[in-house]
Amino acid sequence: MANKDSCLAYLDITKSIVSLSRNQILGSYHRCKHLKFDPCYIDTDSLMVPEWPWNHCDTMNEWLNLPKVELKYEQRMKRLLVLYKKRYIYETEKGQIVTKGFQKRINPTVEFMPDVILKAVWQAIFLPDEAEQTVSLTSQGWIVLVDTLLQVMYMCRDPKKNSIYRKTKNLENYKSKSCTAMRILTKYPDKANDYVDYTYSRSDGAASEATKCVLDVEECEWVNYEQLFMSQKKIYCILLNTAFWKLPDPIKWFDLILNALHWKSFVHAELKYYYKTRKRFVLLVAQKVRYTFKINDHFKRKRGTLVLDNEETVKKVKNF
Repeated sequence: MANKDSCLAYLDITKSIVSLSRNQILGSYHRCKHLKFDPCYIDTDSLMVPEWPWNHCDTMNEWLNLPKVELKYEQRMKRLLVLYKKRYIYETEKGQIVTKGFQKRINPTVEFMPDVILKAVWQAIFLPDEAEQTVSLTSQGWIVLVDTLLQVMYMCRDPKKNSIYRKTKNLENYKSKSCTAMRILTKYPDKANDYVDYTYSRSDGAASEATKCVLDVEECEWVNYEQLFMSQKKIYCILLNTAFWKLPDPIKWFDLILNALHWKSFVHAELKYYYKTRKRFVLLVAQKVRYTFKINDHFKRKRGTLVLDNEETVKKVKNF
């Protein structure tokens, strides 16, 4: 509703404003039903009504009869796609696609991914005749996902271009002791109440949990691209599932794709590091699974052995 420095941050004032707007919306909803209109979506402060005949709300305001408060006509939408509560997408009359309720982080990756995925989803749902006919609808969804993730992975080879720009608070104002901002301020206490550039980096040698923490952009050589869009993963998954897959549990399959790409980039980075330094090292990754990568260097033959150390067993994978 408002930031902490605003007078609206006081609970009583906030309650009054929200309650008043909800009463208006509720009254407007019942009036629309009485006039034989069927509202398709209701938010805290808005009402969406298909085929509303006027570009104003005069008749509704007259019926509400609230002298100091009135409804305002905002705009017309060509199409509306509601994902779930407070998460929806619409197309304006000028053809612009607008997202509402998507968490945005200021970096090119999070701006790039929704644009590509939304374009494919929009075409599959509303313009199916223009979609690719030689590939099944399900396959199209997986192609869109993998192609987008691969592009993002290569974009993140330059961490300075994909850093996150965010303002911090004082340490005592954070409830979570393990959040990103806390890690940054623990390392750089002078950055409190300041805008900082940071990103999620790969571990590059040390085998400890500390290597997984968020690093300063200048210290990064390789961005952990998954962390940049994890907050939006559910929305991407719902979008693609709605348009293409129709699966009961799409997140599970989404994660399988991510794991495969993560493993591919992991092996590539470790091989590159070995050929450059001739050093072997251990890398800690998510879920506290320890990957040990060893390379046996022969005259004209190089063999790669992976040891997966977890609760189950020790596994070996094929040679590289």
